[in-house]
Amino acid sequence: MYKSATLILSALILAVPAWADEMNDGRILYEQYACARCHGADAKTPRASDVPRLAGMAADRIEQNVRRFAENRAHLDVLVGCGVPPSTMEIRKIARYLASLPP
Repeated sequence: MYKSATLILSALILAVPAWADEMNDGRILYEQYACARCHGADAKTPRASDVPRLAGMAADRIEQNVRRFAENRAHLDVLVGCGVPPSTMEIRKIARYLASLPP
């Protein structure tokens, strides 16, 4: 029992810095791609009523929607000025960051 608890604790200690790095990467990418321009710096205060709040939303849902927008080139008028769409890995990091925020 003691050995199992030690292994679990060790795994958690190693995982926390990696998780923190990913959350920081997601935050930086959120800013870099100017997502806050429409969704708010806190991802809770969108500039318009038809813009969704992203904080606390499920990461997989965010990923699906962003991919759909990029692939279908939907909302091009909205995304103008954001530059090249994020890569799959960048989308995943942004989505996980947003999902980690309190709604």
